[in-house]
This record gives sequence, structure tokens and C-alpha cells, in this order.
Amino acid sequence: MIRLRTWLSPLVLSFLVIAPISIIVILTVTVIASSLNDPETKIYSTSMGSPARQRKAGEPIEVEAVPVKFKTLENNLAAPGESVALQEVEIRPQVTGEVEKVYVMEGDWVRQGQPLLKLHQSPFQDKVDKAENNLAIAIADLKGFELAAKENLSRLEHDIESAQVRLYNAQQRVYEIESLLEKEVKNNVEAAQFRLKTAKEKLERIKPLIEVGAVPRFNLNEAEDVYATRKKELLNAQQGRFGAQDRLFSNQDVYIVNNYN
Repeated sequence: MIRLRTWLSPLVLSFLVIAPISIIVILTVTVIASSLNDPETKIYSTSMGSPARQRKAGEPIEVEAVPVKFKTLENNLAAPGESVALQEVEIRPQVTGEVEKVYVMEGDWVRQGQPLLKLHQSPFQDKVDKAENNLAIAIADLKGFELAAKENLSRLEHDIESAQVRLYNAQQRVYEIESLLEKEVKNNVEAAQFRLKTAKEKLERIKPLIEVGAVPRFNLNEAEDVYATRKKELLNAQQGRFGAQDRLFSNQDVYIVNNYN
């Protein structure tokens, strides 16, 4: 087995090398020969083919001619490469969420304001509904506070009007009491003055009678006591005017406080 493998190895190697070369030669001869024998073949520099036979036969050879033109020769070079943008912008939504739909593909042209993608609305809609519910509750509370404030304002206005009425009535009552006290004090002073005048006149009439012995001495003492009493009564009546004024203001304060209570 070892000798057989050693003997077959060069043979297999030679076959693997010669076979492809033979195939290439056969294909080349077949293609070139057919091309040279084709009248449409325009190979002018060889001694084979249709143009060569035409030269030997002295026949004209058909050629293609084109008019000469001035033209810029462009030397284009094709090479693989990768385009890179001068400026890159990272675009992302302001909120996080699950993408529901994408409106553009990579490489598409976009314009300002164009939607690129859509997020699922359910989480955000729940927050919006909750915020709207809280807003409705706050508006209802505000209306309740405004209604309560209006009721309190109406009650306060009514209390103020009632207080003003009570104050007016109290002032009228004070004026009445003041008038009555003033009249009473005036009458008391006038009465005390009249009694004092009467006592003084009586005392002046008794003094001459005492000197002539027409009346007893005790009548003079009695008249003097009456005169002193009348002077004291007048003084008390005059002092009673100020006392009445004090009682007037005291009664006024008490009356106003009672009316407000």
C-alpha cells in the first residue's frame, strides 16, 4: 500500500497541472480561430483573418471613420469608499417610551417639523387623564371657595349694615338722653338758684327785724342755715351738671356695647 501511494502521487500531480493548461489552450485556439475567420472581426495587425485575406486579394478593407471633435478627456477613477457627513446630530425624543411606528428609513431626506417616529400613547394618556382629573377637582374646589367667599362677604355686608343701623339708633338715643339730662340739670340749677334767692331775700328781711328786736334771734339762725343749705344745693346742682355729663358718656358706651352685642 505504501509503494502504490508513492507511485500514484506524481501521476495525479501531473494530471492536475496538465489538464487545466490543455483546457485553456483548446479554448483559446477555438475562440481566436473563429474570431479571425469572422468577416466582422476588425483585427488589422495580424496576418490572419478576414482583413489579411482582403489585403492579399487586393480588395479594399472597410473601416469605420468618425469625425474629429474637440472634446475634454475625462479621466475618471472609480474606487470603493464611504461617505461621511460633515455634521452629525443625535435626535432622540424628550421622553422615553416604546416606539409604535417609524415614519422614515435610513438615508431618507427629512425636513424641519417632519415626524420621524411615534411612541405608544397609552402611558402618556394615563398621565394626561390624571392631570385633567386633578384640574377638574381643583376647579370645583375653587368654585366652592368663591361661593363661600361670596356668602361670607354678603353676611359681613349685612352685619355692617346692621351695625350702622344700631350705631345710628345709639347716637339718636344718646342725643335724646343728653337733651333730657341737660334739661334736667338746667331745671335743677334754676330751682336751686330760685330757692337760694328766696332764702337770701328772707335772710335780708330778718336782719333788720333782729336789730329792732321784732323777731327772736333763732329766726336769724334758722334763716342763715336755710341760706347756707340753699347755696350748697346750688353748688350740688351745678356740680351735678358735670356728673350728668359723665353719666351720659358712661351710659352711651354701655348702650353702644349692648347694641353691638
